[in-house]
Amino acid sequence: MEKDRQEVDHDELALNLNKNTMTGDWGKVVEMYKQHTLSAIEARINTSGDTALHVAVSIAPEEKVQQLVHVIIGVSELGLWTKNNKGNTPLHVAASTGRLNICILLAAKLDEFLEVKDPAVQEFFRNNAGESPLFLAAFHGNRQIFLYLHWLLLEASDTNLKSIDPAYRRNDGETALHSAIMWEYFDSAFEILQMEPSLAYAVNEQGITPLDLLASKPSVFKSGSHIGWWKSIIYYCIYVEELEHKTVRKELVDLVTKGSSVEDITHKFPENYLTCITFYQVLLKMAQSVIERCKGRNEDVENPNAQNVTGQSERKETESQAPRLVTKHEFLRRHYADCFNIFRLLYTIFIRVILGFGYEGIRRIKQKHVYSVQIMKILVKSTKGKEANFDFTSGSNPGQTINRPETWGRLPSQTDSPSALPSETELEEKKNIRGKEETPKMEKTETPLLILLPEKRKMSETAKIEVPILVAAKDGITKMVDQILQNFPIDTNDKSKEKTETVILLAARNGITEMVEYILKEFPVAINYMNKDKNIVLLAAESRQTHVLQYLLEQEFVKCKLIHEVDANENNALHLAAQIGKQKPWLIPGAALQMQWEIKWYEFVKDNMPQHFCYQVNKEGMTPKEIFNETHEELVKSGGEWLNKTSESCSVVAALIATVAFASSTTIPGSINETNGTPNLESHSMLTIFAISSLVALCFSITALFSFLAILTSRYEQKDFRRDLPKKLLLGLTSLLVSITSMLISFCAGHYFMLRNKLKDKAFPVYAMTCLPIVFFAIQQLPLYVDIVWAIFKKVPRSSNKAVSL
Repeated sequence: MEKDRQEVDHDELALNLNKNTMTGDWGKVVEMYKQHTLSAIEARINTSGDTALHVAVSIAPEEKVQQLVHVIIGVSELGLWTKNNKGNTPLHVAASTGRLNICILLAAKLDEFLEVKDPAVQEFFRNNAGESPLFLAAFHGNRQIFLYLHWLLLEASDTNLKSIDPAYRRNDGETALHSAIMWEYFDSAFEILQMEPSLAYAVNEQGITPLDLLASKPSVFKSGSHIGWWKSIIYYCIYVEELEHKTVRKELVDLVTKGSSVEDITHKFPENYLTCITFYQVLLKMAQSVIERCKGRNEDVENPNAQNVTGQSERKETESQAPRLVTKHEFLRRHYADCFNIFRLLYTIFIRVILGFGYEGIRRIKQKHVYSVQIMKILVKSTKGKEANFDFTSGSNPGQTINRPETWGRLPSQTDSPSALPSETELEEKKNIRGKEETPKMEKTETPLLILLPEKRKMSETAKIEVPILVAAKDGITKMVDQILQNFPIDTNDKSKEKTETVILLAARNGITEMVEYILKEFPVAINYMNKDKNIVLLAAESRQTHVLQYLLEQEFVKCKLIHEVDANENNALHLAAQIGKQKPWLIPGAALQMQWEIKWYEFVKDNMPQHFCYQVNKEGMTPKEIFNETHEELVKSGGEWLNKTSESCSVVAALIATVAFASSTTIPGSINETNGTPNLESHSMLTIFAISSLVALCFSITALFSFLAILTSRYEQKDFRRDLPKKLLLGLTSLLVSITSMLISFCAGHYFMLRNKLKDKAFPVYAMTCLPIVFFAIQQLPLYVDIVWAIFKKVPRSSNKAVSL
């Protein structure tokens, strides 16, 4: 009975804790912990297996969390590391929710655990998915927490990066850098690359590197973002600095561990006051520099020994000339920095005030573009080093790496002499050095067998390493093959893990011009890479990446060689450009305009290819023109239907306006003078406006009606979508808009004679309100109108730059 009573009390305690945490009554939670400390520490208050401390570190005030921590420490520090059903400790939760002060408070208790080098103790701080608090901080983009946890782990591991390497990975091989790039937290990704550069060439279980992941996200680059003209003005007026490495301030950490808050220092003043203080500091530095400069000049004037009387004095002056120049340059540099800071501050204020509408949103977009290019450059440069260790394993064992030569910058040559290859002594020395640099996890591997994933990239002869399973299979040792497959199971027919594209091909397929240009600048040989049977030119043509193809066509090597290559089906670049994909390739509404841009795209590729490409046939015996006609039949049909519906609707409106305009033009306000046949209000200016606007409305409504009738009677052939049909549609919409505007002006001018004595000065505002319908109509039709004008006068269409999943 007593045991049942204890279970009931435990359930009631958990229920009350859950109720108080949900209502936010944290004072009662602290009191319950003080009264039932051991039971409260072990109590699970929800279906996720969370304790009250798990919930408190995510939503409770910091002082209440501190009180709970002090109560738990009074019994046992192990109570702070209770795990829920997912294996998350309170530190995992705090790192995920961005509670920096709470992370410092909890992590300060880890010192005695981190001194233990037992892997079992280190695994204790990873959840069921193998995620450490450091990994979760990067996963959720909490840059400050990531920096602090890395600094803490680095100090506890005696600055040994290898001992904290597992904290960057989880069980599926995904690294913190993969996660930061996936969720576009580029500030966290930058810090990861600064502190752990080896993660730049780490791969996950699918064999995807961080650079591959970045190449599959065209929206984070400027070439993959499409901004309106007004936002583009603000975009180019905003200045964004590149990311800089930040360090942890130990004095602030000590303040939190002693019970203070980081906000006590960092948020002592409001943001506006901090800006003013910064501005004052810049002015103070400039004033001090000017005063020091003036003092230096006065000393030079008062010194009478500075004259060049003897050769000795001339020699002394020559010797002192260099320090003076250095001092002068330092003075100019100080002035330049101060002036630049003032200019940047005033410029930011001006942009925020004048172009304040949507400023923050556009600034975040430009930050993303600048940061992504910076991360891309770091990742590309990391592959240039000759000592870079490329991880070709599945990612589940981060300790297994293999040294890969610099295959980006050099292709294997048949003229390489045997003397150019490393000697056995050099290989043995490199092997010994690499063995010393292996991680502890690699040293504990029982079987020294390295099973590598299939790799499509061609490697030089010096990089070809036959793995044991291939050697055993070649020699017919079936027992060894069976043993290797039992210890290291791998699906030999699984092609999902097989990398079929290099980074530059993936970037070209996604239209990331910045990445293509930079990779070709750093590694010109990368232009030769192929995806199965397609080179970079064929991929750009197939994916309809206009800007990438334009850049490639500027290269002489592309004009001389690559454009002449074909794929496995003997399709050249024009064949691939003639095909239409399943997805909408162009960012323009309407099937008719889509067809117009398809024709322009085909003509653009045709004009930049050799003339005989038009008559070249593939394996199916089809020319590019035949492929274009066959694959675009459905688009021509849907484009004709869209034009029919649009023309029918607009022709009805045009006919109605023509009828009203004709009736109003034959009716003269104020009637006619019977004696001489002239209007009674002939001298009034409003009658002139009425007559002219009525005539304009009648003429343009009839023009619009004829334009739409011409579209309805068209044959809708492919060549008609190039210029004829879009121009008729543009003429019809323009005439319809002008006729509607003229009709409203005519109505206001005729109605003015009736209300001018009653409304007096209020007549013009009233008539301005009556013109609101035409304003709303123009706003609704403006995007379509702009798209039509853009499609007619733009020579090369703009691709959609949709991301391609890896």
